[in-house]
Amino acid sequence: MSSIENNVIRSFEFVRKDVMNLQSQIDALSEAQDKILDLVRQLRLYETELQARISRLELASREQKPEKQASPDKPTEVRVVKVSQKRTPKHYLGTKDGKLFHIESCPFAQNIKPKNRVKFKSKVKALNQGLKPCRCVKG
Repeated sequence: MSSIENNVIRSFEFVRKDVMNLQSQIDALSEAQDKILDLVRQLRLYETELQARISRLELASREQKPEKQASPDKPTEVRVVKVSQKRTPKHYLGTKDGKLFHIESCPFAQNIKPKNRVKFKSKVKALNQGLKPCRCVKG
């Protein structure tokens, strides 16, 4: 046999080994997939059992607890909740050459270098300088 024939035979042996390896990997994946499908089926059954239990418990709790009705001689309790208003920031920041101004806690404002930073005591002063508000400035 010539060297070409030997190379062809050796190549086919390598191909055969690769195909056999792939087949064994496919078989292993198929087994794993079957196990996963079995687990999914078991979980679905378990889920339906749990839903049935929950509905039975809800039914039982409704039957045990009579609904509370407000008695006419007893006034209902009213809670007063204080709503805290957000404080406006003390300062607004902009840059010497920039077009926007920010509140001090804005991430963009924190990136402004100190030598380029300009402070404004109010929103109106920043607007009078021709700056536009960043999205962090509300209202």
